[in-house]
Amino acid sequence: MEKLGKIVLVPSNEEMARINELKTAIKVHIVNRSSLSDNVRRALDEDASDETLLLRFIRGRKLEVDKALDSVVRYEEIRCDIYPEVFPSDIPDYVRYIFDNRILSVLSNKDDLGRTIILFSAVNWDVSVVGLEEVICAGRYLVDALMETEEFLTKGGILLGDCKEGSLSHAKQYTISAIVKFVNVFWKAYPIQVKGLYYVNAPFFVKPVFGIVKPFLPSKLKERMLITSGVTELHERVSPDILPETFEGKLSIEESLCSPSSILRHIQKGNKMKA
Repeated sequence: MEKLGKIVLVPSNEEMARINELKTAIKVHIVNRSSLSDNVRRALDEDASDETLLLRFIRGRKLEVDKALDSVVRYEEIRCDIYPEVFPSDIPDYVRYIFDNRILSVLSNKDDLGRTIILFSAVNWDVSVVGLEEVICAGRYLVDALMETEEFLTKGGILLGDCKEGSLSHAKQYTISAIVKFVNVFWKAYPIQVKGLYYVNAPFFVKPVFGIVKPFLPSKLKERMLITSGVTELHERVSPDILPETFEGKLSIEESLCSPSSILRHIQKGNKMKA
């Protein structure tokens, strides 16, 4: 699979009208909010003239300008002030390592509802080489690339974690600070819809670990979580027809996943929220 999805970043007439409203709302926000840092203020001023960026927020927030404005402001606060380490100016070397080793990947096919499925594999994850903080950063690059696609913006995505061969060293990566960062970056900053958080093939210790961090998750995300020791419940949610053999699906790894080279090509071409 060479593409992450259908690339459609040409606004309709209605979307263009909402973009123009969002431009005005951003400019008003800059004037009225004295608490904004200089970095965020400059970034928002640049955003107000970036129609491609604003289209993603308008489309991701279903044409609701107020919600799009909240997301743009939160995105810039997180990018500029709160977690700048997740948004480095140059792509770190470990990002290639994470995709080449398929610690993170994307299913080639969408589910029955058109949702994009991102795969996170503990089998391939050596925590002595990269930690969860680096995986979050690589995930940010992946989300930026996926936001170029119509399906991801309009239908949302599912994070599918394969816990097979997961160990206590993996569990220790899930600190409260890392989970809060994950929520702030992917739930609050980006105009995306997280439709499911599924952890399958989970060892006995996974549920207690998530029991500790669960209070820090948004209520909607809690409702969309699945933690199970097998794959039966996964098959009730995602058809085996699009899953790889590692999930007792009907496809090989190569058939079921976008190639690492295609994902990296999207990232390296600059398919990011901001250049």
